[in-house]
Amino acid sequence: MKLHIQHITLLAVLALTHFSFSQYKHDIGLRLSTFEEQELQLDYRFHTKTPYSIVVSAVTGSRGHGNYSQSPIYNDTLFSVAQYGWGLRNYGLNVGVQRRLTGLATDVFYVGANIGTSWQRRDYTRFSGVYSIPDTTGLNGNYFAYPADQVSSEWENRETEWLVFQLGLTFGMDVQLTKRIVFNAEISCAGMLEHSLTDNFQYFNLRPVASGGIRYRFGVRE
Repeated sequence: MKLHIQHITLLAVLALTHFSFSQYKHDIGLRLSTFEEQELQLDYRFHTKTPYSIVVSAVTGSRGHGNYSQSPIYNDTLFSVAQYGWGLRNYGLNVGVQRRLTGLATDVFYVGANIGTSWQRRDYTRFSGVYSIPDTTGLNGNYFAYPADQVSSEWENRETEWLVFQLGLTFGMDVQLTKRIVFNAEISCAGMLEHSLTDNFQYFNLRPVASGGIRYRFGVRE
């Protein structure tokens, strides 16, 4: 058993040596993130001859939510509805540096820092209305299933543009799948300064993020 363990250890060391990350100058990656504004990320990394790498990421994403409500019949024939929706679309670019943790048994782990900026468009819509049903006999459920006349309504639609500035710290790992294909996973925390170009309003928040994907390595270093 002891001999088998020694053989396995030797093979693992040889594999890590053969698949050393320093053999390649570049990699590109496609990753998904729990941060909805940056849910799709396209990365490029340049690996220097030191443990440091430079990374550039193009990011995009969207999020939104909405709600609809309908009141019971009142004044014998009237009911009201209210609905709203909110959504945003984000496009950004992040630049950073990563350092492999070479003091461990393997160099699959790294830490990094990045800065970035994004442009966002945010849309807000709100509608409220009062409707009348001339005949309420046998009504149940959705009142719009019956003939209804609009008594009054109010509609609001607002669009705003935002700039977002980001500073983030990351901890990640690259796990070898094949000679050129790497599985990547990261956890990070990003500080976001969000500034409205429409209202000259801004606020700051912190976002914990987890992400992962596949990277392809190329450019063999001589």
